[in-house]
Amino acid sequence: TVKRGWEIPFFQRHWRAAGLEPGDIRSLDDLQKIPPYSVHEIRASIERNPPFGDFMGMSPEDGKRMPLVLQTSGGTTGLPRPMLYAPVDRETMAILGGRRFALHGIRPGDLVLVTYALGLSNGGMAPREALWRYTGAIPVMAGSGASTPTRRQVELIQAWKINVILGFPAYLRHMALVARDEMGIDVRTLGIRLIGTHLGREDRRQIEQLWDAPCFDMYGTHESGMMGAECQHQSGLHVQEDAFILEVADPDTGQILPDGEKGTLYITT
Repeated sequence: TVKRGWEIPFFQRHWRAAGLEPGDIRSLDDLQKIPPYSVHEIRASIERNPPFGDFMGMSPEDGKRMPLVLQTSGGTTGLPRPMLYAPVDRETMAILGGRRFALHGIRPGDLVLVTYALGLSNGGMAPREALWRYTGAIPVMAGSGASTPTRRQVELIQAWKINVILGFPAYLRHMALVARDEMGIDVRTLGIRLIGTHLGREDRRQIEQLWDAPCFDMYGTHESGMMGAECQHQSGLHVQEDAFILEVADPDTGQILPDGEKGTLYITT
């Protein structure tokens, strides 16, 4: 991976600025020599080399030799960050997503309502690929309320006997309230077996009480895919350690902290 990194202008520039040269990184023990980067460096790369930056190591021209797909971040903090994905990228991310759903308890034959928009953002595309390829469950791509009106989504749950929902906490609450206040339907009667979401600092208990279903957390990024997910015990996220190395650093000094300490999360794919 490091050898490949030295072929990409973004990493050449970023690593040399930290005093690294090719050959300096020989084992995982050398990992903390590699300087971290964040969304700010990615944005700077895009500004320096518009429109896609120089951090991906490929361009649309590479579509001549392999199939590519362009997906973006959610765009919640600015213009969405584009990413070109090669076939192995998408397959790896689908496998990681499939593991996430298995940890949550999604099983073959489940009907899974996906309330993330199926558009530029990875939000809808990534779970669709993971569910379809690696779970035996059936993705029902309703998208957000802008794609399929919330009332209609509730009707679909009822009519098709959908038993799993994926969505953001705010929309899960909104669905339950629309069903109750506008349709006279208590979503606890709809038979939802489990919910997959992104809790962050949200309180899962409110969502679980509204739906009478367990709510499972996950963590992933647009650039790297699904790195952690809760299982049935809801006692923390399991890290997929064959795909990611996670470290925690002091937010002020960047020094790697011992296990059990809180700090800034560093992800190495």
